[in-house]
Amino acid sequence: MLVETTVEGSPHTVCSILSKQGIIVPLWIGWCDTVADLSHIQNPSSNPTVLGQQLAQCAKSVYNLGNIGSVVKVDGVPISNLDATLSLNGGSLNYKINSLSNVLDLSSSKGFYIKVPPNSNGPGKAQHPGTWLAGAQGWWVFLKPLSPGDHTIFYNIRITPDWSFDFTWN
Repeated sequence: MLVETTVEGSPHTVCSILSKQGIIVPLWIGWCDTVADLSHIQNPSSNPTVLGQQLAQCAKSVYNLGNIGSVVKVDGVPISNLDATLSLNGGSLNYKINSLSNVLDLSSSKGFYIKVPPNSNGPGKAQHPGTWLAGAQGWWVFLKPLSPGDHTIFYNIRITPDWSFDFTWN
């Protein structure tokens, strides 16, 4: 069971996880979907698999631009690091990994369907209720099961020049 609280202005979650369970930390994920983002795609495909790939590329080149950095710590010990720069130059995406340690860069290869419930107030994008084909790109950390006992997982994400967030799970 997760219990969310705020500690000194940072998101803080207290949870119980079985010692046999791994943990997935979503550092930063962008997505494009067919209701809000087709204007970003030149010649969208009518093939859902190809369109899903085009939407994943849209996520990378529209919503994941900037200098993106993150550190994940377990019990105060750094276990992963992300430092990437995504920029557009004359319409071409420049994607530079400055540092990538124990972080997976994943893009949806076939697309997926996202369901937006009524009265959704998602940040940044117009949220239209319904089920829409989408594509995503982002960075993830997969943690092996931790030893029994209390642990603290801390991670942050910095997207400069715009955003910076710190998260803590106990």
